Amino acid sequence: MTTVVTGAPGWLGSSLVRRLLAEDRAVRCLVFRGHDAAAEHTLQAMGAQTLRGDILDRAAVQAVMQGATSVFHLAGELHPTDAGHMDRVNSEGTEIVAQAAAAASVERFVYVSSITVHGYNRSRSAPFDERDEPAPLSVYARSKLAGEVTVRRLAEAGRLPSVVLRPGPFYGPGAGQGMGLLIELIRRAPMVIFGDGGQLRSLVHIDNAVDALLLAEASGCSRAEPFLIGDARPYTVLELLEAVATAVDKPLRTVRVPELLSRIGERAARILESSASYHSSLGSMVGEFGHNAFCSVDRARRELGYNPGRSLLEGIRATVAEREGS
Repeated sequence: MTTVVTGAPGWLGSSLVRRLLAEDRAVRCLVFRGHDAAAEHTLQAMGAQTLRGDILDRAAVQAVMQGATSVFHLAGELHPTDAGHMDRVNSEGTEIVAQAAAAASVERFVYVSSITVHGYNRSRSAPFDERDEPAPLSVYARSKLAGEVTVRRLAEAGRLPSVVLRPGPFYGPGAGQGMGLLIELIRRAPMVIFGDGGQLRSLVHIDNAVDALLLAEASGCSRAEPFLIGDARPYTVLELLEAVATAVDKPLRTVRVPELLSRIGERAARILESSASYHSSLGSMVGEFGHNAFCSVDRARRELGYNPGRSLLEGIRATVAEREGS
């Protein structure tokens, strides 16, 4: 019995692989050719089998599926260097992976989509839930939703027992560029707060996200039912900034500006992405911090047994400690 993971050695993929191997599972990873050899060797040293390939390469995807019983499809492109390529990777790539899994008679398929398929909340009193119609606003969100449509079509045809997760942004050990940028900004300069800083965000500790993946795999759900995944509750932007400031042992310095400036920064970042294929982490952060993007995790609690126990401060402290090598 082999479990296939796409998207390792990415952050979520590596975290999942470690958990699977700790459970003595046989794990095979489809490793993108663009990753350096050291990243692949790390997976091998952990005990995973690896196969180099691309989710757009049908032959490589078919090869990795041989003998697979479960598949976690995490691979995708988050920050576009080319909007068309992002769409192919996230939508067409998901179709290739899902079709190969169905052809291999995989017993369980877990697809990681994104909370971004819902866009932004109408108000701070209206969390998203799975009954809300998706309203994607970005190339990334639209491409993830297209992947959901493919998986659901195969699931409803009885060809691929599947579950879809829509997590919020991750934080915790192993954090990437976005969190690193936020940590350094808080160390060095006052933080801009848009409006009152009370905008709500559903974030997910990386280990809570792995819990959700394994619960989805073990569940009786099979028709690509979507589940929104976050921590036990959403956090305000101000709470997030205060947690980072506490973790780096610096007083939080803020400058409050009108929310309109967030919209302007967001618009500029989107123009850069669409016209110059340049992703600005700072521009995206400016846009996100001016909006509400939060959800209820009640369905995941009720139907998956999801119980996100890790806290924001715990995860941020672990992130800072890891970056400082302590």
